Amino acid sequence: MKGNQLWSYNHEKNRILHVISHKCLEMTHDGEELVMRECESDNLYQKWIFQGYDEKKMLEM
Repeated sequence: MKGNQLWSYNHEKNRILHVISHKCLEMTHDGEELVMRECESDNLYQKWIFQGYDEKKMLEM
């Protein structure tokens, strides 16, 4: 599935990026919602770490 639903994960920066808008997925400070915002390297609410992440499998997609 592509179009406006396409997201990319950067495991080096731990960011989930919306490919079309180039905005990052961010959890609100209260932890209640997910929003899209401009990417900020020091924003901990935009950091996403996945256990068992396999870069080789991601490249195969």
